[in-house]
Formats: sequence, C-alpha cells, structure tokens
Amino acid sequence: KEKEIRQHGEYRTRRLVLAAWDRMDADGTFSALGLTGAAPTAARQPIQLPPLKQLPDDAWVRAAPSPQNDPLAALAAILKSLDGPAPVRTVRLTAAFILEPHLLTPLLPPEDKAQWRRLVGQEAEPRTGNVVGFAARTTPGWKTAVTNHRGNGRLIEDRAAGTWAPGTGLDGFYTAGWPEGRAAFVTNALRHLDINTTANATPDEVRDLIDDAATG
Repeated sequence: KEKEIRQHGEYRTRRLVLAAWDRMDADGTFSALGLTGAAPTAARQPIQLPPLKQLPDDAWVRAAPSPQNDPLAALAAILKSLDGPAPVRTVRLTAAFILEPHLLTPLLPPEDKAQWRRLVGQEAEPRTGNVVGFAARTTPGWKTAVTNHRGNGRLIEDRAAGTWAPGTGLDGFYTAGWPEGRAAFVTNALRHLDINTTANATPDEVRDLIDDAATG
C-alpha cells in the first residue's frame, strides 16, 4: 500500500478493486449469482474536520511541493469534501486557494485567518504583487489531474449543468494531511464568500485557471 501511494499518489489496488465491484454491481453479475444486497455499500461521507484548535501547528504544511502531484491530490480532496455536484468554477477556485493559500488569507475573518496561517504555515502568509509563475507551476498538473480523475470515474462531469461531482474510487486515493485539511477548510470558507466577486479579485494568472475551460 505504502509503495503504491509513494509511486502513484494513490492506493491503486484498492481503487481497482472498488471499480471492479461497481462494474459487477452495475452489470448484474451479483444478481445473477444471487448475491444482491450481500455487501451493501455505505454512503461516502464528505470530509469532516475536527475543531481547528485541536489540530497542531503546521498540520497542513506541504513539506515538498510537487507541481505534478499536488493538483492531483488537491482535486481528489476537494471531491471528497463535496456532498453533491458543485459548479466547476467553484471547484477551480477552491483548488487555487489550496495550492496558493496566501490568496485566501486576506479574505478570512480574524479568527479563521489566524487558524489558517497557523495550520498552513509560511504558504499562507500574505504577499504583495501578482502570483508570478502560477500558470507554469499549476496548469500542466491541473490538466493532468482533471483528466486522471475524470477518466477513472472519480470525477463526474455534467457539462450541461457546468458541475463536477464526486464519483467512485475516491476512498482509494490517498489525501490525508494537507490536501484534506485545506480542502475542507476552503470549501467551508467559500460558503461565506461571493464566488464571482472572489474569483474576479484573484490575480490574472489565477483567474485564467478559474475561468478557462481548456485548463480542465
């Protein structure tokens, strides 16, 4: 398990087993074998954070940021934090705040801001000027993440509605630590912010990822 997580960023064996189970359930294999209902699947619950004050300092620090793997983990964690379909633009904005946490800091009320900075560390410290290099750091990995999760059924896209929703197999994708912590925090924070106003206020490079469907 640990070797697969290190090499692929996920527990692939578990995902493949769960995907095979879902296929057999969908195509009637279990019914034909008289096994319908033999192993009911519990509904997946969105990520729930403990009280923030209970978490240690630097709980959501990234020890070694990876432009290729971090967007994959961030998107998986976002999907795990959802309890249903969400606007694609909101998911992209959430990802931007997870990967560039200093962008969220000025938008938070004082108590949440203090906790965010305490848990995320240096990455959450406010900066001045534009986010130079964001596109080069993030866009290629983000495109790969969307393609990967969508292709493996972990991300369900409704193009007509403009939404993304969690699919199957997410539980087999390792997101413990900073991905889940940041995703749950940002998802909750955005419930108290106007999405369009917040997105439009981000630096140009970040807004390009949020608004450009070509980035995924």
